[in-house]
Amino acid sequence: MDIWTFILVIAPLACYMWWWLALVFVRIGQAQYAKQTNGAYDNKDPRAQQQQLQGLARRAVNTMNNHAEGFGFFAAAAILNIAVRGPHNGSKTAAIFAIVHVAARLGHAIAYLANQDAIRSLMFFGGVICNFGLYVTAALA
Repeated sequence: MDIWTFILVIAPLACYMWWWLALVFVRIGQAQYAKQTNGAYDNKDPRAQQQQLQGLARRAVNTMNNHAEGFGFFAAAAILNIAVRGPHNGSKTAAIFAIVHVAARLGHAIAYLANQDAIRSLMFFGGVICNFGLYVTAALA
């Protein structure tokens, strides 16, 4: 496997880590909410409890949801690039799109948690453009 293919394999895993980063803030928020309401973590219906969260914890839930919604499109684009080229003929262009996408998704997560909506939107669209670039790169292979 060449380095460009390796990057395409690793990139979706890196994006998935940003989802876990947001989950840490969700769990902290759920623990704080349970403490404030004299309750506990609701393991029977955690989604309902998440809907009651406010501030950073609520933004973390939204971050997780946004990442989950877009993850499949990115993972498919990365896998498609590997499938059309094989494991030993990776594309430097596709790898760069993947790296920038991963960085944009991290920036998106940080901006979402920091309540910076304009930066968040910029990072989101940067990721979308890179994802589109991955599909184009695969189509031109």
